[in-house]
Amino acid sequence: MLKNYKPKTEKELHSIIEEHLTELNLELIKHEFNYESNIPDFLCVDNNGSLVIIEVKLGKGKHIIEQAVRYYEMVEKYKIIIAKLNPNIKPGETTKIILISEDYTADTKNIIKFLDLDIIPYTYLTFMDEETGKFGINFKEVVILPPAHPVEEPKIKTLEDHRNYFSDDNLRAVYDTVSAQIKNFKIGIEDYATGNYVGFRLKGKMQAHIVPRRTFFLLVAGIYDEEGKWIENKSVKIETGEEEGISEIFQLIKSTIKRSEKE
Repeated sequence: MLKNYKPKTEKELHSIIEEHLTELNLELIKHEFNYESNIPDFLCVDNNGSLVIIEVKLGKGKHIIEQAVRYYEMVEKYKIIIAKLNPNIKPGETTKIILISEDYTADTKNIIKFLDLDIIPYTYLTFMDEETGKFGINFKEVVILPPAHPVEEPKIKTLEDHRNYFSDDNLRAVYDTVSAQIKNFKIGIEDYATGNYVGFRLKGKMQAHIVPRRTFFLLVAGIYDEEGKWIENKSVKIETGEEEGISEIFQLIKSTIKRSEKE
């Protein structure tokens, strides 16, 4: 007899998913693939030879899309190297993202809607066979409709594009100040543009990033454990540059920089 079963930890959910990747037509390359302190939950290849990043969350997938996009950028950067791990990988194929979560917030769905990436979100239902003690899982794709109005073909964004996205000069000045402070933390830190955010890197490793919005921006830094493994991101919403949480994020960035210097 089958009965619903709720995994107690994300690790337990990972174990169940790993046993049923074939139901998503995927072959596992590596569980918790670790490269430059980036650790996607699963790195797989599909039937077409495309690399597939899987990010998993137990709850409503808070921060799931931010993490997945960061891992996507890492995989794109090292796709040729990763392809040596499995002969079925075709580096010329588009890298895909699969999200697996109990549910998704409205914000997450909106972000997916406007990202120019191949993203497939799934919800899941786990169950247990009481006779055998084995676990199963049903995946259900979440259909995310395209924007209500047509959007222009995305272009490669520059640092100036992100800066000009702000709605007023005061916010641009605050952004310039925060950006300069980050780069002053250590000689060699450089800012760079992606389609969704401005990153700050040292020796090729991201130390922090800024997500521009029209009337504010998010300053984001990572939290790591004692072994240097990423745990989660922490952010502060900045509108005036006087927000109390800025100093805390700056301290996290400085800690990340120190960690990068030791590696």
